[in-house]
Amino acid sequence: MNRKLEVVPIILGMIGYAIFSLAGVGIIWMQNNKAKVLDFFAESGGSQNPSAEISEMLNGIGNQGWMMAIFLGVSVMAGLAALILIQKYQMKKAAGMTLLLTAVIVPFLTSGSGIIPGVFYLISGVACFIEKKEPHYIV
Repeated sequence: MNRKLEVVPIILGMIGYAIFSLAGVGIIWMQNNKAKVLDFFAESGGSQNPSAEISEMLNGIGNQGWMMAIFLGVSVMAGLAALILIQKYQMKKAAGMTLLLTAVIVPFLTSGSGIIPGVFYLISGVACFIEKKEPHYIV
């Protein structure tokens, strides 16, 4: 069965969640390598004393990098599970519920960083619940 309306937004959402998850990994790297980050911004110029601003930024982020990397990575896996449910097992309702829950819960857990890919999951999740009626031909 051709399910392009569900599959294409899932793939776009998975790509978006993966990009944001990599941003979370980048934040983790920046927190673990503060000296390299400070040296980079000191060489690039900018304000008079960027090290104080960068240190404040890195301390203010806290555990947000870990939250982004973990929850957005799980969102990619949820999208993959929904794709398998739709394509292989034709379980549209279960896939739709998975996508809707992921699209609603993840932005709250990641402080809004998963909203844009969540819209794709939301579109696909709603489309999974719409029944496509077969045309009845009178012969």
